[in-house]
Amino acid sequence: NYTFTNVQADHSISVVAGVTSYTVNASAGPHGSIAPPFAHDFACGSSPVFAITPDEGYSIADLKVDDVSQGPQSSWVFADLHAAHTLSAFFADFTPPSVAVIAPNGGESYGLSEPVELQWSATDNIGVAGVDLLLSRTGPSGPYETIATNQPNTGTYTWTATAPTTNDAWFRIVARDSTNHIAADTSDAAFAIHGPTGAPNAVITELAMAAISPNPAHSRARVAFELPRAAHVQVDVLDVQGRRIETLVDADYPAGRHAVDWLTKTGHPLPAGLYLVRMTTPNHVFVKRALLLP
Repeated sequence: NYTFTNVQADHSISVVAGVTSYTVNASAGPHGSIAPPFAHDFACGSSPVFAITPDEGYSIADLKVDDVSQGPQSSWVFADLHAAHTLSAFFADFTPPSVAVIAPNGGESYGLSEPVELQWSATDNIGVAGVDLLLSRTGPSGPYETIATNQPNTGTYTWTATAPTTNDAWFRIVARDSTNHIAADTSDAAFAIHGPTGAPNAVITELAMAAISPNPAHSRARVAFELPRAAHVQVDVLDVQGRRIETLVDADYPAGRHAVDWLTKTGHPLPAGLYLVRMTTPNHVFVKRALLLP
């Protein structure tokens, strides 16, 4: 208000409205938020505060104030506001894929030219763009040769075992996402690639049954065993109560390395679950567990 006192002459008075607020327009790109969002009016001279928050698995890539980059900022204050502004937040993925070898994961034995079902699990918050499949024949430290590159993340790939033979083979899976973050996993233990069935490339001194491969299995698994001398072998599939469900083989075998295919989805398909595979010879019994997937 204004007061004219002791008026002795003509006067004039006018009122000009001043700016009392300014608009700040705040926006956030994908995979994060800014608060308060959108366009808001703030009182002239106030100091509005904005918080920038990335989604899980993401980081703040940049904050632009009036289209000028300020770098990654988790908050911003317009101190003593006397103009309109824009605020734009941007976010980036920083999480690599999660990847694990399923098979071969140690203890398996494959013959040359035998189909080997390589299995893995790979996930990512924005999706796995591709996987590379690698093989070492000289231990987990490599060197690794390439089986296949940039394969779709199907979780399985059939590879034909090739020479040279080895008892120290390791499978490695490398997964990458669309922002080229990379993660890898390697078999937990060594597996073997041996010579043709019945003609081993090393002397067999003990009767042995290898781990079921792959394990878990989808539609096919392999039961491998070694005989130091000729013997009668019976391989049965049992349920967890020990009841026989199927006999895979019941025959005489010569000394050497041998393998039997277990086709779980043909004939009488088996439901998913845990099973026992029992190998019986005249003087020994071996039992291995196997998990069938749907």
